[in-house]
Amino acid sequence: MKKIYALGMAMMVCGSAIAAPNTIRKVNDQLLPLGKMKDPSELTVNTPMKAAPAKAVSSVDDLVGMYKWTYFGILEDNSGDQMSAVWIEKVAGSTTQVQIKGFPMPVATLPVIMNVDFATKKVTIQDGQKCVDMASLGLQRDDWYLYVYLLTKLEDGTTKPVRVTAATADKAAGTINEDGSIEFPGYVTFGCTESGYANDGGWYFLAQSNKMVLTKMNTINEADYESIGMGKFTDCWINDRFQTPVVEEEEVEVLQNKTNPKLLIIKDPYASDIWKQNGNASKTGKGYIQFNIADPDWVEVTVLTNSGYAEDMSEAEDGSVTDDFYMTNTEGYLSFLGGDIENTKQEWAMVGDVPSNLTGNTITILHQLFTDANAPLTQNWWGHYDSNSNNVWIEAERSEGKLVLPAGWSGVSDIVSDFDAPVKYYNLQGIELAAPVKGQLTIKKQGNKTVKFIAK
Repeated sequence: MKKIYALGMAMMVCGSAIAAPNTIRKVNDQLLPLGKMKDPSELTVNTPMKAAPAKAVSSVDDLVGMYKWTYFGILEDNSGDQMSAVWIEKVAGSTTQVQIKGFPMPVATLPVIMNVDFATKKVTIQDGQKCVDMASLGLQRDDWYLYVYLLTKLEDGTTKPVRVTAATADKAAGTINEDGSIEFPGYVTFGCTESGYANDGGWYFLAQSNKMVLTKMNTINEADYESIGMGKFTDCWINDRFQTPVVEEEEVEVLQNKTNPKLLIIKDPYASDIWKQNGNASKTGKGYIQFNIADPDWVEVTVLTNSGYAEDMSEAEDGSVTDDFYMTNTEGYLSFLGGDIENTKQEWAMVGDVPSNLTGNTITILHQLFTDANAPLTQNWWGHYDSNSNNVWIEAERSEGKLVLPAGWSGVSDIVSDFDAPVKYYNLQGIELAAPVKGQLTIKKQGNKTVKFIAK
């Protein structure tokens, strides 16, 4: 597999998007001790479990699909609210079991079995299943296993993960909710480590508050769109992949949704042969990048949209194994995750960060990320391990992307930018001020934007 940069998978902490994403540890890293944890008073095993509601999920066929998996990472290296993807598939010949791929960590190489009781809507995952086969990764070291723990408050007031036993296994059961999602109690923790460390407080991955929601890919139907002309696209995803001069202002066709004019797509953004440079793009062609410009000061690149760009992942470099790419940005990813967008806007404004935006006829693309077919909900960016610095992960810088929209396109005039809206000031009691008062904490509201600041 020909690579200039190694692929670095990263997971964004929801609600506090100022910091850079935490990079997932590679499989040759060291064990990590238990780190930051939520308030255990609400998450310990003593918390009563709600009864499973009724749901029209009556067979394994009803559970098959890709799921948005949200969880709270307990280890410092993956702490906070996180999101990835898992796949639930049938187990041949079974009517009470399914297998989950990409669990309990996104780099798991083997599926794990989940038992389903359709009468009670209860699900259980067996402790001790192998989930990472090191030989398949070309590594000579011990395999990793999935372990199930209950966060338990001890007599000294501390809380620790206690591995389930036959007597406590029922407490680790999850439920199938009314919307078809699968959810485990907050005190149930799934860990990944070597067998010798399962009871000794050393893990490569540890997560609680696990929930899985069935999710569909964003499949574009061109019949829902109409062409508004040719635009100029300066890519900021694949350009940053190469060490050659960037490809700028490629001519692309731009389409607008017929019923929702705030949705724009670039059709076949990587169809040009120029993207096959360096032999890395083994398949380019039909695909899309979708923009949501409902808020011109917060432009989202929609997740789970196949861009038409693919990497050659085959050892022989013959294109026999490919990995499709889905382009997104932090703005679109947070929207999909269900984050507090207004709060994020305030945080970004306070540190001087500018979101992706539509100004005049140009969309400026920032905070770009990509996902791929192997992990469509795990954020990725380019980088490499620096052999001169103890193999420290060094993330590649992100360039600025642009889409210059076709001249005269309809839509700019009916979108009012926050920059054009009148500015109003309020104190913390919500009383409008004629002007900010020096030294006081003041709320500034302009359009949909609200920012707190100390007046000077």
